[in-house]
Amino acid sequence: MTGNQPVYLLLIFAILSISACESSEEGIVENTEKDPVNASPTDNHSELSGLWYNNPGATRNWPTTAEVPITPTGQRLVDSWIQDEDPMLGCIIGLGRIVSAPFPMELLIDEDRVTILYEYDHQIRRIYMDGRDHPDDLYPTLMGHSVGYWENSTLVVETIGLEGSYFRPSGALPYSDSTRVTERYSSLPDGKQLQIEFTVTDPNYYREPWSVTWTYSPAVEILEYRCIVREHLAPGSQ
Repeated sequence: MTGNQPVYLLLIFAILSISACESSEEGIVENTEKDPVNASPTDNHSELSGLWYNNPGATRNWPTTAEVPITPTGQRLVDSWIQDEDPMLGCIIGLGRIVSAPFPMELLIDEDRVTILYEYDHQIRRIYMDGRDHPDDLYPTLMGHSVGYWENSTLVVETIGLEGSYFRPSGALPYSDSTRVTERYSSLPDGKQLQIEFTVTDPNYYREPWSVTWTYSPAVEILEYRCIVREHLAPGSQ
């Protein structure tokens, strides 16, 4: 027995080593599964991703001027509206028109950013999700500056820095460059439709905030969009 003692000791050491390795491997696998760093931050929001289509009647869902708390300044803009001077006829299309247009859009959700690709005018919108604030020296643009955050499964987006225009093609519902737009993107209970609640805060033209809600259905693809400037607004037509 004494002569075989080294052999037994080696066998015992080998068995203990194998057991330790297996235990270590199990621990590594278990930790990887539970480690939040290795978990995809978009796992719980995939129901919002993809292609969505606003129904053709969405532009008629805007409230009328009489249904919103418009200020005298805002009403004067509505009264002075000239259809032939609509910026859209010159292919100048901002957030106010795009959000309710009957064209598809695609939501791409990443950890630090949500990107929205619009078929209408091929606009691209970037919503920053990394906790940043709006810049202090924003220059007004067609799509403004957007930051967002999650409230459980709802995407909340705040947009400022918009170039003043109109939400409706009839010249109703103007908005100024002081407008703040708040959007709430959520999946309806059936999981097959997207709902967007759109709230406008603009002290220049409205005495208090007002809202409108749209429902989107799944879309198949985004096609090429070609905007043709109306003849009377084309360069050299004057």
